[in-house]
Amino acid sequence: MAFAQLTYRESLRDIETCLDAVGGKLYHMGFRTSVARSTLADANESRDWRIYADFAQTLIATARQLYARDALGVDLDESLYALDSTTIDLCLALFPWARFRRRKAAVNRRNAAIKFDNFLLAFCHALKDSTFQVP
Repeated sequence: MAFAQLTYRESLRDIETCLDAVGGKLYHMGFRTSVARSTLADANESRDWRIYADFAQTLIATARQLYARDALGVDLDESLYALDSTTIDLCLALFPWARFRRRKAAVNRRNAAIKFDNFLLAFCHALKDSTFQVP
């Protein structure tokens, strides 16, 4: 699943297709046979989400160290941030707690700030999607 995160795969089918495309190299990656979607689903179900959160924090910390001294190309007296707010759609049948509208589910709104001097995530917070937000 770390492979899927690092290669920006968006679904189990996408992961399966990508792994099948490099079938000859699977053995060197630790796989003895091709990987089925059901195997990926089982692996995803049995892993705690905090493993991926910790992995992401480790990658962010490493990237901050690598890019700490890179110049932005513009001299600024203060830090510059890009703000983003995104609503993540979900399946209402699978996530009944995330009711957004009558027949639609959405995850809490994700607010994020990216620092421009190193283009890394500086802040991320999730809110219930029905929370009012000033445009």
